[in-house]
Amino acid sequence: MSDTLDPIFTQHLPEVRMFGRMVFDPIWAERMHPAAGHEVLHVVRGRMELVTADRRRRLGPGDTALVRAGTPHRDAFDAHEGLDILYCAFDWPAAPRYFEQVSNDTIAALDGDR
Repeated sequence: MSDTLDPIFTQHLPEVRMFGRMVFDPIWAERMHPAAGHEVLHVVRGRMELVTADRRRRLGPGDTALVRAGTPHRDAFDAHEGLDILYCAFDWPAAPRYFEQVSNDTIAALDGDR
């Protein structure tokens, strides 16, 4: 990652489509579904496994993950325990460039000792 910020990230700001805390419905754990827009998932309470065609990422309280628009995924969690998420869905012209530089591995590295 370079030390200078690409101007595309500041010239075109994300358009937030939905933002708030959600208690996930178990249907999201059972079925693969495409992300309608780009998603940020931040676990407030509970544990989940973000499942895509080629990857599984475990998340617990305080962990954050990104899902690119159109990515089929499943938000696997224990329905009895529940899952409380801070959720943001957004559109952003700069997203393809952003996702070239920032991935869930980048975010996990920021988590430090988690």
